[in-house]
Amino acid sequence: MNAREGVASFFLGAHKIVLTDTNYTLADFQDGSIEINDDSTESQVLDIGASFTSATNRFEITSIKYRVRLESVEGAGGIAFIPAGKGAREFMDEPELLISDSLDLYYGGLTEVDSADVKFSPVGDTRYTLSFTNIQGKQYTSVPFLSGKTSFHFGANDYDLEYTEGKLVNTTTTIGNVYNIGVNEYFILSKERADQEKAVTNVLRYRDYDSSKRTLEFEDLAGGTIRTVVDTTTRRGTLNVGGTSYTVEVNDTDLRDAPLFVDLNADNVFTDNAAVSVTTWGGLVISWDANKNFQALMTESQFDTSGVDEKFNWTVSASGEDLDLDFNESKYVGPLSSGTGAVRGFQFDEIESDSEKSVGMTDYGILITETNPDTSSDPNTLTLSVPSGQRFAQVFVTLGDVTASAGGAGSAQRVNPIAVGLAVLDSNAPAIGSDNLIVVGGPCANTVAAELLGNPEQCGADFEPGKAVIKSWDKNGKVAILVAGYEATETLGASRVLAAYSTYDLKGTEVEVVVADLNSISVKPAQ
Repeated sequence: MNAREGVASFFLGAHKIVLTDTNYTLADFQDGSIEINDDSTESQVLDIGASFTSATNRFEITSIKYRVRLESVEGAGGIAFIPAGKGAREFMDEPELLISDSLDLYYGGLTEVDSADVKFSPVGDTRYTLSFTNIQGKQYTSVPFLSGKTSFHFGANDYDLEYTEGKLVNTTTTIGNVYNIGVNEYFILSKERADQEKAVTNVLRYRDYDSSKRTLEFEDLAGGTIRTVVDTTTRRGTLNVGGTSYTVEVNDTDLRDAPLFVDLNADNVFTDNAAVSVTTWGGLVISWDANKNFQALMTESQFDTSGVDEKFNWTVSASGEDLDLDFNESKYVGPLSSGTGAVRGFQFDEIESDSEKSVGMTDYGILITETNPDTSSDPNTLTLSVPSGQRFAQVFVTLGDVTASAGGAGSAQRVNPIAVGLAVLDSNAPAIGSDNLIVVGGPCANTVAAELLGNPEQCGADFEPGKAVIKSWDKNGKVAILVAGYEATETLGASRVLAAYSTYDLKGTEVEVVVADLNSISVKPAQ
């Protein structure tokens, strides 16, 4: 690549390639085809973007896009699924569509990120519990969630789980709150906010009211006891939980042992009987209605693409006292796929090796597992493995020998190609000092980087916004080079610097890369 001219050429191994687009003004693949070495390939695979200026008699091509559908070797029309660590070529019905015998698409698997499970678990046939971790890392295990005993309701057999606020009654004859939380009952706190994926959800149990001391006592189901004192006149106090203040009011004149009214969503509005949702670690928002129809939401703001929220649904139904859960894969909607389908749709299928489990992964990377016991009428279990951030597919375009020529002068330089399989995850990397390494990513995300930096106690302590580092070590005669920035943009900027090392005239064992943005990158000696 010539940085000044922006020209690059690659030898693909084909003697003749004919690209045809009968309608270059239309931005789609409907009218394009490609011919390789006099052999025609499928149609509707090419889109050439171009324009013609009659005044200058100039025809200008602005883009060439080639799309290949990876049909499986197992049969025409089948979809080719590529295992991690493999290239696409060996699984394709028509590998010649890749144009060159040396070109391949290598799939390195999904990016490795931390995850936490959300689990709806049956207890016998008549109850379900909920387990989740909130965004502050608090773990709620086996929260009593649904019961079929006596009536189909939220909570345990004898104690309700409240997720809607008591209602303020305000008429010409009556002023007062409907106190809907009794002693030993459970309730959900989750502050209402525009970015609900950042809300802190807590689950508490009302344990006691000491009328002489005007003290309310609560159990946080993630551990710990919370107490608050109520005002003598208003009988109101404040619950401080998870960094949010919630108003609570007690009715100490009621015959039901001092029931409560709680502002569950902390909006200081007591007139709308508002329902709260559960926000889990990773920013998944789970909501439901009185008919036990559930929806999980990952907002479009969490994706690297924008425009569509990710949503999926399940229901819990009752037959007498018995409960059962059913995941509804047909209602899945996401930025990349909607509904179900052979190519782009959400895939949710039974595992071949375990007929009791069906699994699917959402566009965001949430692994959904529904366990349906084969040998009994036991109710289903639903597990959502929620990642800390969006999971990405690691795909690399690989070639054999590559020749780069500078535009105009025709000079050429042989570049050593990177073979399939040399780009690996940190978990699969060779030991430091056993081979030459280029380590990409900081110590918070890359264990090899952490080892090179001495496993710092605070992994990101030495990194600053807008900056990255390129640093080398000699380990047993082998070179290890670290490319790492404060966030992904800085790391990408430093990677570009290393790729164009001759342009930046890198010297010494360490340099600092300043990345204002990817169009404004500078290099200076390390401080």
